[in-house]
Amino acid sequence: MKNIVVGMSGGIDSSVAAYLLKKDYRVQGISLKMFDDIKTEKSIEDAKRVAEKIGIDHNIIDVREKFNKEIIDYFVDSYIKGNTPNPCPRCNRLIKFYFLNVEAEKIDAKIATGHYIKTYKDEDGIKITSAIHRNSQEYFLSLIDKNILDKLVFPLSNLTKDEVIKIGIEIGLDFITKKESSQDICFIETDHLNFIKKFGVLKEVEGYIKHEDGTILGKHNGYFKYTIGQRKGLGISYKYPLYVTNIIPEKNEVIVGPRESLINKEIRVKLLNTFFEVKEGEEYEVKIRYKTPPINSKIKKIEDDIVTISGEFVAPAKGQLAVFYKNGYIVCGGDII
Repeated sequence: MKNIVVGMSGGIDSSVAAYLLKKDYRVQGISLKMFDDIKTEKSIEDAKRVAEKIGIDHNIIDVREKFNKEIIDYFVDSYIKGNTPNPCPRCNRLIKFYFLNVEAEKIDAKIATGHYIKTYKDEDGIKITSAIHRNSQEYFLSLIDKNILDKLVFPLSNLTKDEVIKIGIEIGLDFITKKESSQDICFIETDHLNFIKKFGVLKEVEGYIKHEDGTILGKHNGYFKYTIGQRKGLGISYKYPLYVTNIIPEKNEVIVGPRESLINKEIRVKLLNTFFEVKEGEEYEVKIRYKTPPINSKIKKIEDDIVTISGEFVAPAKGQLAVFYKNGYIVCGGDII
C-alpha cells in the first residue's frame, strides 16, 4: 500500500480527507504548530483526537520560526506599506505544502489536504482547477511549487461541504463539525488591527482624509485601518458616497473618491509563481479577490516578472493576489503592485 501524508488542522475538511484516504493509502497525519496561542493548541489536540478516532498515525511539526519570518513579518510589513496582505496563499507555499513535502520525501509519499480543489493532467501537464464546491479554493493554492503537483491528492474535489459534514457525523466526528469558523486568517483571533498592534510597529497617528481633488474632508487616527474600496466607517459625510481609493503611508493620508474612481483599466502584477507561460497579447481571466468573479483581461506588456494587464478592475489593492486563469485552469499568480 502506498504512503500519503495529510495536513490535519483539526477541522472537518482535513479530518474527512484523512478518513477517505485510508481506503487506498497508508495515512500519516501531520499537524503544523505555526503559532503560540490557545486556538492553535486546541486545533492540534483535535487533530490528534481525530487521528486516534479514525486509526491513523499523527505527528506534530513545530514550524513557528519559519512561520513568523515568512508569514507574520510579511503580514505586518504589508500594513506598514499601506498594502492589503494575502497571507494564506503564501502560507500554503512556504509553510504548509513545504513541510508536508519534507515529510512526504522521508517516506516516498503522496501529499493530501482538505482543500476543495481539483487537479487533472493533459498533454500540457498537470493543471489546477476548481472543485464542485461553490467556494472552491484553487485561488489560495496558486502559489504552490509546481514541482510537487504530481504528488498532490485532493479527496474532497468532488464533494460539497454538506456532504463532508455528513460523512464527519457518520464516522463520529461531531466534536469538530460543531466548531467550524468563517475566520479567513487562521492566526488572527479577533481582527487584524488588534493583531498588528501587538507588534508595536504601527501607531495611531492622526492624519487627513482627503478627497482625490485635494480637499480635506476629515481626519483618521491610523491609515492602516483602511482598505481600498472601503465605504463604511469613514466618519465623513459628502454629497455622494465616498470610497477609499488610495492610501499614502509616507504622508499618513487616506484618499477617497466616487465609486467610478475605483475602476482601473490597467493594473500591474508581480508574478510570484508560474505554472504555464504567459504571453503578451494573450487573453486571460484574472481574479483579484477570492470571492469575486474573474475579469476578462489582456496582457499588454511583460517585463521581467512584472505583467501589465488591461481590463475593468474594481478596487484593485496593492498586495492583493491576482490569479490568471485560462480555460478554467490556473496559469500563474502574483501580487498587484
